[in-house]
Amino acid sequence: MKKSLQFAVAFIVIWFAGSMMKIYADAVSSPAYFQLVSRSASAEDIVEFKVGFKHSVQVAGFRLRISYDTSSIKFIGAETSAQIENGTMQTNSGADPVCSVYVCNVEKGHAPSLSGNVATYIFQVKDGAPAGETDICAYIDETCDYAGKDMGLDYYETFPLQIKKAKASTARLIALEPLEGSLQPAFSPDIHSYRLSVEPYIQSVTFRANAVDGAKVQVSRKSLYAAGSSTPILVTVTSADGTNRAFYSVTVNRESKSQASDPFESMQKKIKTFSSGKSKNTAARETLEKAGERALSAAKNGRSAKTVSGTDMAGNQQNNVDTSISAGDTLHKGKMQTSNTNGQPAALNISGNSMPLYLVGMLAAGFCIVIGILLCIWFSKRKK
Repeated sequence: MKKSLQFAVAFIVIWFAGSMMKIYADAVSSPAYFQLVSRSASAEDIVEFKVGFKHSVQVAGFRLRISYDTSSIKFIGAETSAQIENGTMQTNSGADPVCSVYVCNVEKGHAPSLSGNVATYIFQVKDGAPAGETDICAYIDETCDYAGKDMGLDYYETFPLQIKKAKASTARLIALEPLEGSLQPAFSPDIHSYRLSVEPYIQSVTFRANAVDGAKVQVSRKSLYAAGSSTPILVTVTSADGTNRAFYSVTVNRESKSQASDPFESMQKKIKTFSSGKSKNTAARETLEKAGERALSAAKNGRSAKTVSGTDMAGNQQNNVDTSISAGDTLHKGKMQTSNTNGQPAALNISGNSMPLYLVGMLAAGFCIVIGILLCIWFSKRKK
């Protein structure tokens, strides 16, 4: 009993292996070929499946069957090449699998030579087809020559088709950010109109934009019109499936040069202001010196000098300086210099006949010092 069971199992294995080897040998030797043009597709995409012969073969007839998953894809139709005469190939599109039968034109007395692509079968992925993998299987058999002899060109092959997730129909931005300035109002997917202000030296604006579900984003332009004008920019969002669009507009206001200056121009203005401040201080000092000279000249002539205000001497100075010299002040012919050219206090200069007064003052000071010393000596002796 065991031996007969072992013999039966061995026979089945050998028969199965032989069948597989025959199919493999037929596939290798058969000139027929199948081609799935695209190995992946999304909902409503077209899928083409081609049938042909690798080299020229005089085939009088054959049968072709194609099976597929009817829950995921549907058959649209078959197109034949110019090699297949009109009416020689019939396809039953309502059957599952799809079945085509070819019989050559017998009136010619021989079978035509067929090579390359002879037929294309068109399928379409159904709307709502689940994502995943499905198969398309093709099998050609019943090949015969003009005499009706079997040519042994049978061929079978299975092709996996990856069905991708359906493309989204949503067209919407999730981010829009200019590299220069800030949008007004702040970006929101539901707001479709914005304003943007830039400095006059900005000549172009670039945006960083992101859309949902693989939607495509296109910006109408980057360059801006001249300073002082507005440039409209349109951002177009197209959904992944190409069915919907959304539009976002940005009005870019490029300020005029009178409203905002270039940073380099601002720096130049600051330098000029600093320089002009120095000039004003120098002018004020010169005016003070001239006013002092006028006052001395008036006193020398024996009359009261006119009061000179700081406004006349230094322009826009906040403090007023009044200088009055009475006629009783005897200056003889001397001249007083209040400051040097560097704005520092000048040394006292004595000129003309002012020397006697200077000597009298020095003698008086010396006399006072001597009196002080004598008093100190006298008080010290008295205590003893």
